[in-house]
Amino acid sequence: MFRFSDRTGTIPTMQESRQQEMPVLSDEHIRGAFRQRGLRFTRQRASIFRALAASTSHPTADELLAFVRDEDPRVSLATVYNTLDALTDRGLCRRLPGTSSSSACRYDADTRHHVHLIAETGQILDVPPELGVDLIAHLPARTVAEIERRLGVEVTQVDLRLIGRVTANHAGFPS
Repeated sequence: MFRFSDRTGTIPTMQESRQQEMPVLSDEHIRGAFRQRGLRFTRQRASIFRALAASTSHPTADELLAFVRDEDPRVSLATVYNTLDALTDRGLCRRLPGTSSSSACRYDADTRHHVHLIAETGQILDVPPELGVDLIAHLPARTVAEIERRLGVEVTQVDLRLIGRVTANHAGFPS
């Protein structure tokens, strides 16, 4: 049977760091995370990862490039894509499918299992963790067991996305 894990020992996001009054990700912190995952540290990779971790908007590669170029104008789009591929392969970020068949992938440095809400605008919002845990915890175990039986699989994880519309009273990204 599947289990929902609230914390998997991942790198904290900038948002979590601020909430826990932790310092912003330093080069040393990033260097250690890269070393732990067998990824070579470069200044450009660190800059891209720091920008991704600081974002709550689930940016595209193009959006990350625009942000990183403020710091280092020599960074290319190819470097951003190569870095995102390496970060994804090593479990330091997640690639989220585009919100439509023609839209770009988005990326999330928060690799914990959590629920996303995809808005009609293409915006991706993180569902507050306690609500995501509650939602997944209420999936009927008998339904999951029947899926496993009929398909001959073992469900080890649930990746849930909600689709919705941002309403007028939406005050920005939830924390």
